[in-house]
Amino acid sequence: MNATTDSEIGAMTTKRSVERSALVSSRQPLLHAATLLVGHPQIRNRGTIGGSMAHADPAAEYPAVAIASDAEMQVLGPHGERTVKAEDFFVTYLTTALEPAEILIEVSIPMLAEGSGWAFTELSRRHGDFAMAGTAITLSVDAAGSCTDVRIVLFGVGPTATRMREAEQIVNGESVGEELFARAGTAVADEITDPLADVHATADYRRHLADVLTRRGLAEAVARATVSP
Repeated sequence: MNATTDSEIGAMTTKRSVERSALVSSRQPLLHAATLLVGHPQIRNRGTIGGSMAHADPAAEYPAVAIASDAEMQVLGPHGERTVKAEDFFVTYLTTALEPAEILIEVSIPMLAEGSGWAFTELSRRHGDFAMAGTAITLSVDAAGSCTDVRIVLFGVGPTATRMREAEQIVNGESVGEELFARAGTAVADEITDPLADVHATADYRRHLADVLTRRGLAEAVARATVSP
């Protein structure tokens, strides 16, 4: 990973390397926090950041981080290299924008702006299980105590990790507080059109989790944010 404005991570980098990297911990705290929730050490020892991104499991942590961080995917194929924004890369359940003859070679993740707050929350039945629902959130807080540059990404509930734009609009420009967080959580729950339902959780339970985890995540992100002038 390069110590530049963007963190460029090779696709074959293991999750264990990300977990143990002091550079990732300091420059990409959202990615580092998400990595600690991925499976168990045996999985992190062998699994790679590129493999998780290309697999595009809707309950995986890394796609949510990529979208929340506005990451870019460097793709290589017979016709050369191309760059795909994270929001365009993840298409639907286990499906990405990769063409049949293309591979993912690198992920470029912009560093958070100085003073930004972040949070990564998820709930699973057991430690190491895939999340039944989760959120990746970044934001800033201005001198007036209002939220700015809000990004709320929900995962584990729909066919792919997705930005919750209606909730973002509710929070942007508003004064921080429990009432605001509650409105955003309700908006996230309402924005979900067809929640996943399986043996792990019902659709209604996932919708409820999306609400609760959004509230918690916003509170955590605000607590980490440094007030900007």
